[in-house]
Amino acid sequence: MKLTPFARGSAFCIEALGYLERDLRQLLNVSNLRDFERFIRVLAARNAGELDLTALGNGVGISSKTAAAWLSVLEASNQISLLEPWHANVGKRIVKRPKVYFRDSGLLCWLLGVSPPLPPDGPWNGALWETFVFAEMRKAIAASGKNRTLYYYRDNRGTEVDFVIVGEGTRLVEAKWAETAGNADSAGIARLSASGAKTGAPELAAPRGYVLCRTPFDHLLPQGEAGPAVEAVGIRGLARILDLSRPPDVMHSD
Repeated sequence: MKLTPFARGSAFCIEALGYLERDLRQLLNVSNLRDFERFIRVLAARNAGELDLTALGNGVGISSKTAAAWLSVLEASNQISLLEPWHANVGKRIVKRPKVYFRDSGLLCWLLGVSPPLPPDGPWNGALWETFVFAEMRKAIAASGKNRTLYYYRDNRGTEVDFVIVGEGTRLVEAKWAETAGNADSAGIARLSASGAKTGAPELAAPRGYVLCRTPFDHLLPQGEAGPAVEAVGIRGLARILDLSRPPDVMHSD
């Protein structure tokens, strides 16, 4: 697979890391450069996961307050993005922590020691693909000027949906690195839809479901659990998922 955002040379990544260490260190008055570099690398390892400031701080040996301060500057300088959880009081079971994503996939790959092309079963593939999808969604929405808000969903029963997209309807999207998708990939979509139907959440009255994967052909998945029809869609179908007027400038696999 070949994704342009991943195709960054080591010189670029070293320069970007130098910026983080030099400029942000001054902004934050970081006294221990090694701690800050470890913080960046630990954060990269937690990319596409829930933000736990206590665990993040413990992994570096700093307080959660310091971790929060460093994180806020990374967000303000557009190095990371936070994805907030969606909720409509669905049994009040939702997880309240945001998820954290690096904005530059090339820098993220470098920090993780990953070089393209990605191996078929690499341990970071799922998180990298999810990060790429999130970045392309943000870029496409910004270019269109349309009102779309991105969330994720996870509850304490284990139900999870990677992206809940609200605006002119609701779309429930799972991002999967696989080239083919099955019913297991859309189980979270079915469960969230069923939960919303029971509680009468208006945004889940008629959601559309998608598994955004590397399939070369868009197709409906076999109907599994009760819920909306779910379509497996390749990355070039992103504009259609978002209901945008023109397709985003996204990369393709080869």
